[in-house]
Amino acid sequence: MKNLVVRLANKSFTNLSQLEAYLNEKIQIALDKNVAPVVKESIQTAVSDVVYGAGVPIFYKRRNLRNGSLGDVGEMNHEISGNTLIVTDDAKSKLPWENGRSLAQNIEYGYGENWYSVSRPFINGEDGAKNILREDKSHIESLKDGLRELGLTVI
Repeated sequence: MKNLVVRLANKSFTNLSQLEAYLNEKIQIALDKNVAPVVKESIQTAVSDVVYGAGVPIFYKRRNLRNGSLGDVGEMNHEISGNTLIVTDDAKSKLPWENGRSLAQNIEYGYGENWYSVSRPFINGEDGAKNILREDKSHIESLKDGLRELGLTVI
């Protein structure tokens, strides 16, 4: 590896650690700016299909996808740990849960036996966000697009 020089996007790297650090920085930027919104949209789609598609409540007025509900992307947060994107749905419940779980946890895993309180797995279920992404690969395409926007050639 003596005399190794790698040129990438008008940058020169004299060792693999420099190259790796540069690429990791670009990946983290693309995860934040390009991939996170796509993942949040997949969660929103899954909430609409899996949660809201399960039935219509009689005793309360359901929030829509833009006013603080489980499907509101404004209520979703993300962080990047290493090169891993972590997205959480942090929508608040109108009432506190006696079981101490969040709104997302109670909906994902269920909290009772009525149609509205059984498990509606909008993240991990068959029609959940993870499977949506697994099938359409939009998160991968958005990562590629983000890296291209940052000046990298992605093939």
